[in-house]
Amino acid sequence: AVLPWKLFLPALVLAASGAAALVLSEERICQPDVTWPVLKAYQKHRICTLLDPSKDPLGKGFHIIQGEIAIGSGGVGGKGFMQGTQTHLEFIPERTTDFIFAAFGEEFGLMGALALLVGFTALILRGLMIASDAP
Repeated sequence: AVLPWKLFLPALVLAASGAAALVLSEERICQPDVTWPVLKAYQKHRICTLLDPSKDPLGKGFHIIQGEIAIGSGGVGGKGFMQGTQTHLEFIPERTTDFIFAAFGEEFGLMGALALLVGFTALILRGLMIASDAP
């Protein structure tokens, strides 16, 4: 059973192009004088902080930056199970839910993070293949 790319590829291309457009236009859309008629001001601030957390490093961008530091400090092989400094010294809040990938990346490193991503990709592809065979 093979997943037909005619169904999957258009959605993937649309999602990737939308995300790329948002990231590439971040400087223009996050200016103070630009209004977003559909979103409220705090929602615009959250999106702009997600795109560039260094604009508010001690406020809303703090946890994103700490998550990046945790993933980077894991290196290639990681610090070891339950040995992460960023996660266990409370720099990362809610490490078991919101920042689970940052905690995993710090403790198991690049190799562990890649293995996790490959595992999830295989799980998703297998689920899609099963769903494509369903009547």
